[in-house]
Amino acid sequence: MGLAVNILKSAYQKRLSRRIAMNKHQISLLILFFIFALILPLRAVPQKPSLRADPPIYVIFWFDYEDYISGQPSNEAAAKIAGIMKRNGVKAVFKVVGMKAEEIERKKLSSTISALSYHEIGFHSYNHSIHPTIGEYLKGKGMEEGISEFRKRETQGLKAVKHVFGKDCLCYGQPGSAWAPQVYPVLREWGINLYLDEGDHIGIDNQPFWYMGLLNVYRMRTMVIKLHALASQNDLQEAERKAKKAWALLRKRGGGLISTYSHPQEFVTQVYWDRLNFKNGQNNPAQEWQKPPLRSQVEIEKSFNNLEKYTKYLLSLPGIKPVSAKELLAIYKDRASEISFSPGEVIEMARSVQDGISFVTKDDFSLSPAEVLSILVNFLTVYNNLHQIPEGVRLIPIFRGPASRFSTPAQEVRLTDFYEAASRLKELLERKHQVPDFIEVKGNKVSPADFLATSGWLVEKIISGEKLDATIVLIHGFSSFERYVWSKGVWQWSVFPEGFNAPDLIKLAKLQAWTLKPAIFHFQEER
Repeated sequence: MGLAVNILKSAYQKRLSRRIAMNKHQISLLILFFIFALILPLRAVPQKPSLRADPPIYVIFWFDYEDYISGQPSNEAAAKIAGIMKRNGVKAVFKVVGMKAEEIERKKLSSTISALSYHEIGFHSYNHSIHPTIGEYLKGKGMEEGISEFRKRETQGLKAVKHVFGKDCLCYGQPGSAWAPQVYPVLREWGINLYLDEGDHIGIDNQPFWYMGLLNVYRMRTMVIKLHALASQNDLQEAERKAKKAWALLRKRGGGLISTYSHPQEFVTQVYWDRLNFKNGQNNPAQEWQKPPLRSQVEIEKSFNNLEKYTKYLLSLPGIKPVSAKELLAIYKDRASEISFSPGEVIEMARSVQDGISFVTKDDFSLSPAEVLSILVNFLTVYNNLHQIPEGVRLIPIFRGPASRFSTPAQEVRLTDFYEAASRLKELLERKHQVPDFIEVKGNKVSPADFLATSGWLVEKIISGEKLDATIVLIHGFSSFERYVWSKGVWQWSVFPEGFNAPDLIKLAKLQAWTLKPAIFHFQEER
């Protein structure tokens, strides 16, 4: 702009020296001439065209292959669905129950194995609905006891699925609404990094999120389409309507994920196999299991035809692209661990935790409350050791929250003691990757929330250059992130014993929400 003004001034002075009379209109034209002369070369540079006019909207297709009672009809349905998906360029996910895999091996169903092997395989528990189900046997157990119990009961099922299909399970989803936080550490042990299902227990804004170190596609609500059997034209139209609504919402957001799913047995049977045999806690012996009645052949054919129509319709929407479980982990890759955070970014985090503790979201990364804690603790440790503000601070990956809730009795502590506690906490986080129940500050037990809020206050003072007293007052931290875990209406599954409720699992889940954060969408035109 300064260049433009100088050019105009010089030209105007030259004109005056020649004593050429000008009126206001001529001056305005001259000014416009010089402005266009400056702007035109810039506009002449061709702009790089957008790689894609439509925002990227991915869709994942998944099917829970679980019915080990119906036999051949269910198996044929799974193979047929696998063929429809492959024909339409979709690599779907088939989450397989362990007892279903054992049935497949026992009956030597090579054609079913072949059909599903083109797709990705997930794990869907060992026996699904035989009591006690996962939610039932984990109720009343703490984190460590629950981890051990889940591992003991479910490992056999995982091995069966991997053995039958000859490949690793890329994801897991619970049977019914039998969700529990103790499952997550075991999944990480097994190398399963994606939790793929639907329920109301936990979620953020109807899109993928990170929780306890796993990417979660869960509580998608308006972004999930449950297909059921698609046995009528009305069913098809309703599924297409929901899909288009989700697609339209994501176009406004600038992209995202749609989750769509069903069960192979729904396409061929009139009622759920487990509702018939295990409803309200009943546990009939295997010799008394009832096979669900089948749909008519006309209905069955219509269901499969409608599935193909639905798939074609959804994939025809602008910007839509089918995505596999493996690709999801790349699209929503967590990049926070690759970043060195500057003092400006650190002070922003420090201020954010003093009024209410939650996750931090930016354009290209997100941080869980536990990761913010690790960054601030890292900062305090380096500052105390070197007596200077670090230029960059990295996070420590945290995969678990506290096992129990703790309240801070102390009001104030010595500054030097707080620094020492921060250093010990840093070592603990690096060793266990878990937020402890409390942090000891010279004989005082401080809750993680209070320690984080106080750390935020302290870091802000340090970076701002303010003088600190020898004693500091502890700040009460409010864990606002717990509101993303729900307790009402989350245990609605007909298989559960009547009136089933597990408030202790919800309490534990809220403590683990220290690890909760949105998954940031990283679009890549070519993957």
